[in-house]
Amino acid sequence: MIKVFACLHGQWMSQSSLKNISPKAILMEWLPIMQPLWHIIIMYVNRISITFTIFFCLLILTVPLAGQDRPYQVDATGGIGYNRFISSLSESGLNKNGFNGTVRLMWQPEHLLSLGFETGYIQLHSLSKQNTVTEFGSTNINTRLSTVPLLIIYRMAITSSITLNAGTGGFLLYSHVESHGNIVSSNEFSTGYLFSVSYLKNIHTQLKLGAEINWVYLNKIEDGAFLFQLIIQYPLLTW
Repeated sequence: MIKVFACLHGQWMSQSSLKNISPKAILMEWLPIMQPLWHIIIMYVNRISITFTIFFCLLILTVPLAGQDRPYQVDATGGIGYNRFISSLSESGLNKNGFNGTVRLMWQPEHLLSLGFETGYIQLHSLSKQNTVTEFGSTNINTRLSTVPLLIIYRMAITSSITLNAGTGGFLLYSHVESHGNIVSSNEFSTGYLFSVSYLKNIHTQLKLGAEINWVYLNKIEDGAFLFQLIIQYPLLTW
């Protein structure tokens, strides 16, 4: 790596000179090379997600649950809880804690996987800074970033109580900024994905209560969040 660094500067240096080069300087030289590579990796991850979507759709139509004759069912799962934004951002006053609420509708056919849709609200992070000096004068700054997931969900039962969930789709990002007495709101669309593990127990003949841990990742901001939820599930339709 040191030789490459020296070559990038158009000259070869002595071994003693190379030892004086700081790791930060080497990192700054490599960043322009690594950033395009990272975007290429993200692009291929998105393509893989689409491939898995097609694969799971085919699987759900072709793999029945062996030895079971169960009715078709549509169930609804609602969840609320706490989430923690995972990011390298270290801005003073940044609050990475938030809350969330989600709703998931799942169709359970006579096959290995269930297919459904999830949406809701996730507050990713907020920022509050007092008496911040800007070119327009001193002001208080308050910002908030939240998202609404729009995901296709695949669910697989591991046991009668534990299920694995995977989702792919989009996230509507909403940004809210208050400064100098003005409020500015904007929104963007991001692709992303979700993985989660659920634990549910019957508390009634049809009602289930439990907990779920989610990991969501948004490609637009290249960051994600862990969601910790209490969930409740109820069958809407059975035939």
